[in-house]
Amino acid sequence: MLVKLEFSPHRSEEAEFAKSISDWAIGQKFKDAILIGGLDSAYKQTKEDFCVVPTGAYLDRAKLFKAPILEPGLLVYGPLAIMLNEFEIHDFPAVAVLPYAEPARADPAAAALAIRKISKAYNFNVEVSDLVKDAKFIEREFDQKSRLTRKSLQRMYA
Repeated sequence: MLVKLEFSPHRSEEAEFAKSISDWAIGQKFKDAILIGGLDSAYKQTKEDFCVVPTGAYLDRAKLFKAPILEPGLLVYGPLAIMLNEFEIHDFPAVAVLPYAEPARADPAAAALAIRKISKAYNFNVEVSDLVKDAKFIEREFDQKSRLTRKSLQRMYA
């Protein structure tokens, strides 16, 4: 089962939304839950491209990802934290896969990394070439807009 949000729920509804999805997954007796989030790449302090946050019931299986657990001092917040909390309360096996990502824009390269890591851990194949292509396009667009903005500011303050 895959739940992909095209947009986030309104702030006033996001906690209830995340709790409802978690409770539903638990009630349906899923084997486990794999959540994908992101870490601000500015906080990257190791060579690792991602880390994981497992519930206690998933801790032994987290080794499948061959990744470190989220380092102390960094926090999970928002819907992802609510879902992990619900899964933990119910002793349900779940893990959040958190690639380092660009916080200022969509980061399909980080999404592709997360999907590749999940695919490898669970021994199945998911095609991510479209995400990689999107990542390159977004990076080119972002770089071009950044250059134009810098150029414009230089003329403005020259």
